[in-house]
Amino acid sequence: MVFATKAWQLPEAAEKAKPMIGKNTVAVPLENGMDGPDQLARALGREHVLGGLALIVSYVVAPGHIRHAAIEPAVMFGELDNSRTERVGKLRETFERAGIKAEIPQDIHRSMWSKFLFIAPMSTIGALTRLPIGLWRSIPESREIAVRALREMVAVAAARGVDLGADAVDRTLERYDAMS
Repeated sequence: MVFATKAWQLPEAAEKAKPMIGKNTVAVPLENGMDGPDQLARALGREHVLGGLALIVSYVVAPGHIRHAAIEPAVMFGELDNSRTERVGKLRETFERAGIKAEIPQDIHRSMWSKFLFIAPMSTIGALTRLPIGLWRSIPESREIAVRALREMVAVAAARGVDLGADAVDRTLERYDAMS
């Protein structure tokens, strides 16, 4: 069962999904943020839950019409203990048969944190400044806010046992700089 909700909608969606959860049901949250697997585990049982994320850059063109750009859309998912299981392999095959690129990373937590590291400062600064990334990243003050936010997030990830790498801030800034 794929949960592609906004983060704040996930607990309610999980509660409504309870009657549909069988012995072998797998639940995969694809929303932005870090709380999805724990929220699903509380509602559905940890044995049903994988970590997951969607890789897509998209925007609304018109009501009911979403356009994606910049990267090939994909989903990533994996067991919360990063073990390789048959159910993860079967889920990957199911996505790929449906024409959806699916990846199983070595460390699902690192992948989730890497996406969160990329999206959270970018979205927050864009919302606060009401500027597109191409503008705010070139303003020294807003760029410094991004750097500080990225450093803080890397420290929080490390405190939670996830090593994003010594170059995580620089890699993320390079990705920002490659965007228009």
